Amino acid sequence: MTDLIEQRFVSRRRPEGVETRPMGWWGMLLAVAVLATVYAALYFTYVYIRVSSVHWPPEGIDPPALGLAAGSALALAASALPIHLALQAERARALIGYRLALTAALALGGLHGALLILDWTRVPFGVDEHAYGSLYFVLPGFHLTIAGIGLLIGLTLLALSWHEEATAMLHIGTRSLALYWYITAFGGVALLGVVYLIPHVWRVAISPAGAGP
Repeated sequence: MTDLIEQRFVSRRRPEGVETRPMGWWGMLLAVAVLATVYAALYFTYVYIRVSSVHWPPEGIDPPALGLAAGSALALAASALPIHLALQAERARALIGYRLALTAALALGGLHGALLILDWTRVPFGVDEHAYGSLYFVLPGFHLTIAGIGLLIGLTLLALSWHEEATAMLHIGTRSLALYWYITAFGGVALLGVVYLIPHVWRVAISPAGAGP
């Protein structure tokens, strides 16, 4: 009786022949740890340069508009829910629900990137004009690259969901994507908060280290 219960439990959690923690999952966990470290380094870089600057943004430049950035961050945060639903649907072998949830997540991720790029087209400075401009483009640009990789993984899994022989790959891939997507969403929202909110709430002139009053 105990063996029968265990067999049913395992069959609901993963396809036959797939380990609970496959190597691909551990590899993605390592990648997530690296991403978390990089995001933390980006936050530190922005704050460090801000502290070393007297005017932020530079004189003659208004703080960044929050409308598109807020919509972009909201879309990114909201995309974590359909990713979770897709993970649950895959575990329940509900392929229709899986495809719908994953499609919704990809659509929100694409909207997030489109709004951020649209915001870039409206600023009056370039990436190479000053430190503020470099951070304004490079930090979110790095995040968009990471988010784009997540979109490609999601599209690949969506295509695999139509092939019955790809059940094991779909199971491992969805779990790995969920890990990747969660850290990307959290890190991206926090990064946008740093880049877009700090110029509004931290505008007091600060003398560079070692400078007099």
